[in-house]
Amino acid sequence: MASYKYGVFGKYEFYRIFGTPVKQLLLRFFAEKQNQRLNVLEIQKATDLPGSSVSVALAELEEEGVVDSAKEGKFKYYTLNKKVAEELSDIFQKLDSVYQIALKTKKKRENETQKDG
Repeated sequence: MASYKYGVFGKYEFYRIFGTPVKQLLLRFFAEKQNQRLNVLEIQKATDLPGSSVSVALAELEEEGVVDSAKEGKFKYYTLNKKVAEELSDIFQKLDSVYQIALKTKKKRENETQKDG
């Protein structure tokens, strides 16, 4: 096994789970919603994503064990797996920190380029 730490995510599962922008957006959305149960229509409305994209991504995330679902009547409701939710909170905090560092570095380089030009 690699020396990387993935928590509940295995080495390759990490990339399958975070592999598309739609999945990334859905995971952040679910992380913010905590334990709320939502169906595809509610998710689509809140995220402005096409329903087919939401459905496909949720099916893949469910297969990977990231989201859980329960069918009630004609709707299927999704929730974020509790153990995954804990990990995602840490991941998104770290990603936000990385983004801030990258943004500062980019601005610094732009300022240096303007001074030299």
